[in-house]
Amino acid sequence: MTETSKAMSMPWKSQQEEHPRELFHQALLKKWGAAKDIDGAVHQYRASANIGFAGAQNNLGDCYEQGVGVPQSDLAAMFWYTRAAERGEPTAFLSLANMLNRTQADEATLVEALKFSSLARLYLPDGGNKDLAKTLEELIAAKLSPDECQRAYEMATTWEPLYQEEFLLSDSPEFTPMNADRPDDAGD
Repeated sequence: MTETSKAMSMPWKSQQEEHPRELFHQALLKKWGAAKDIDGAVHQYRASANIGFAGAQNNLGDCYEQGVGVPQSDLAAMFWYTRAAERGEPTAFLSLANMLNRTQADEATLVEALKFSSLARLYLPDGGNKDLAKTLEELIAAKLSPDECQRAYEMATTWEPLYQEEFLLSDSPEFTPMNADRPDDAGD
């Protein structure tokens, strides 16, 4: 196979020339930096998300959920949150649990919501999001029978991501919005 035919059979190859975390960092700078560029941020999130970076997938889900830089779409938000959750991103567990809870389609959906809120509570670091996960877990559990709650907790204990992302949103304060425009060597 020639290099040209290899490149044509792998359309994502040109995107992989840039590291997905770098694309994600560029998106954060565009969204939260001094020179805000929401359209540029969404473009960078999408490029990183398409390569498979869970943080970008989660934040692209946020954009769709809130209608920031893209048309508001709960379906697209759930798609991206699910992709991020499949890669083990705890922030996506919380977002997915919240959206599933809001749909309240049926008990099975609420069981899934409880499973993801439990995973969020277990894997998020201490702080605001973990507190939200605890509260959401309690709210969802109150809507379910004890047997349904037990099923959700059993599902959470056996659940594993399809792929465990090496870098999670909760692992690195240098990639948080409040530090997005901070130079790499500042503050140490």
